[in-house]
Amino acid sequence: MYGNRRPWLAALVFGVVVFGALDPLPMGRISSYARPDWRVPAYPQFLTEVAARTPPGATVVLAVPIGDGEHGYDTYAFFRATYLLAGRRVIPLMDPDGRVHPERLHHRSNFIAAWRTPLPPGAFEPIWQGHGGTLSWGAP
Repeated sequence: MYGNRRPWLAALVFGVVVFGALDPLPMGRISSYARPDWRVPAYPQFLTEVAARTPPGATVVLAVPIGDGEHGYDTYAFFRATYLLAGRRVIPLMDPDGRVHPERLHHRSNFIAAWRTPLPPGAFEPIWQGHGGTLSWGAP
């Protein structure tokens, strides 16, 4: 009875399974708010260059602007840095409230990576500049 319909039925079930497995929100339609690297491509490029110029095991103090209107990018920036600077110890220079902690520079850091923000006062020797930031060596 179902002998002639079996291939068509199998094809229909296969099509339903494939259609059901499709992602209803492909990457091209995700808002830029959900993908900060897409909105600010210079930041991951900056971190990639910092990683290329710092050895594994180094301590990097990260200075990024707080509340710069990038829709939460300041909060995301530290977490993205820990990923792109894997193998290095990343310490934020500022807390989420925007308070600078200069004590994090003394005796704990080999490098300071400042992106879209000026370097804090001290004896820092610039190593590299680009993509909106500066990588410096030394602690005051």
